[in-house]
Amino acid sequence: MKGKHGIAFAAVLLVSATLLGFGYQFSYQRALKQQENTAEVVQPPKSVITQGEAQEAPAEAPTPGDGYYLAHLHGYVVVYYADKHTIYEVTDIELTTLPEEVQGEILEGKYIQDVKELYGFLENYSS
Repeated sequence: MKGKHGIAFAAVLLVSATLLGFGYQFSYQRALKQQENTAEVVQPPKSVITQGEAQEAPAEAPTPGDGYYLAHLHGYVVVYYADKHTIYEVTDIELTTLPEEVQGEILEGKYIQDVKELYGFLENYSS
């Protein structure tokens, strides 16, 4: 009789562990999709010149020479172009893993002058 109870207990544990695993995977995938959806780059609306025939106004894309800003998005460090709206790169650097002084700079929007300085910073703090 003791053996039957042991087998039943082990079966219940196995089923419970399996259900927990599936639940974890489901919630992980859902969170990952939500993060991807919120991290998408939103293109600025195009303006139209109204005099004469309708034409698209030339879009002024940020140029790499203007510098970059480091900010945070959902707990991670994100690199924006100088316009502070267009995402240049989303990193895997968690804000909480950085020293407090650097966290403060990023929360305020840390300015980086050029690509060399940017990648130097990212190499220092990436895992």
